[in-house]
Amino acid sequence: MYGWANRNKMELTGTMLNFDHAFIMTYGRSGSTLLQGLLNTIPDAEIRGENGNALFVLFLAVRALRQSQAHSAPSTEPTHPWYGASLIDYDSYEAGLISQFKANVMPPSQGRSLTGFKEIRYQTMNSNDLGKFLGFVRKHFPRTAFIINTRDLDEVVASNARAKHQVSETHIRAADENFRHYAQENPDHAYHVHYDDYIADPSLLDGLFEFLGAPLDQAAVTQALATTHSVRTK
Repeated sequence: MYGWANRNKMELTGTMLNFDHAFIMTYGRSGSTLLQGLLNTIPDAEIRGENGNALFVLFLAVRALRQSQAHSAPSTEPTHPWYGASLIDYDSYEAGLISQFKANVMPPSQGRSLTGFKEIRYQTMNSNDLGKFLGFVRKHFPRTAFIINTRDLDEVVASNARAKHQVSETHIRAADENFRHYAQENPDHAYHVHYDDYIADPSLLDGLFEFLGAPLDQAAVTQALATTHSVRTK
């Protein structure tokens, strides 16, 4: 089927995957919900949908608060504009935010060995912010893989227009470039797939599953490819 490598699911099931977490990075109208479904064919995987990029909001909150550390030393007097900064427990604040996120936004179901979610709200990040944010994610989610999903940009732009999404073409193209660059620079924990390619030739998905160290169930993948994963405008 599709010329996929002959990989015995029973031999792979139960072995440790290469990663504990997998996060799909993309932009809207890229076919990422299908990719989410494909990853969920992995036994014991639970890759959830979007959450409004809430984790990035926490990253911004931590970064904003830590900027006050530079004012900690002179902030002991009540007349100082940063009064009290020296009393802030920055590490506990950061750890608390992440703890709440893990407990309430993405608590894993019992027995899951690969968890994560997909997110599309990266368009306004420049390459520097993207790199720092992903470093933040890796700090708090060890053994993380970033699965970068791209699509023909003309199709993406047209689909966003039909769906009346308020996303500029400039931002979409910049995000695509930043994603590709990150994947090229970080092949140990980032893997790039292109929607148009794996739809035309599903055997290309074999590389993704091998990267994750996951079994590829050909029947389940074939079913996922044949299933509609989004009810929105194409």
